[in-house]
Amino acid sequence: MIREFEIVDGKALDVTYGVKENAGYTEEQFDAYWFDQKETIEKTYLYNALALFILVDNVEQVTLKMNSNDKSSVTFQRKELEKKLPHSFKEYQDDAALWQKELVDGVVKSKEKRQDVYNKFPMQN
Repeated sequence: MIREFEIVDGKALDVTYGVKENAGYTEEQFDAYWFDQKETIEKTYLYNALALFILVDNVEQVTLKMNSNDKSSVTFQRKELEKKLPHSFKEYQDDAALWQKELVDGVVKSKEKRQDVYNKFPMQN
């Protein structure tokens, strides 16, 4: 469901979600997945940002947005997000089980922890 991504200045990654032409799903299916529940977009954006910071060492900023200007977007900063985590991104890179336990189960799936992150990195409309 990623429509496009762009690396800006070698340190920032902009990711845009949307339906690609000739995709195997419709705009309605896309909307049903992303916008059925408010938590879906929050969970997916946060999970993807964490994954990008863990997997791409030199990315300092990740912006996630929809291909429509009236939909939510968010920008995460590596150093500020890492301060909210129990371990460094490097430690999660080396330990997939820790990543799953602390970040996916402990942060992304926890409404309280997720809201703490979004208080620091608010969604923009």
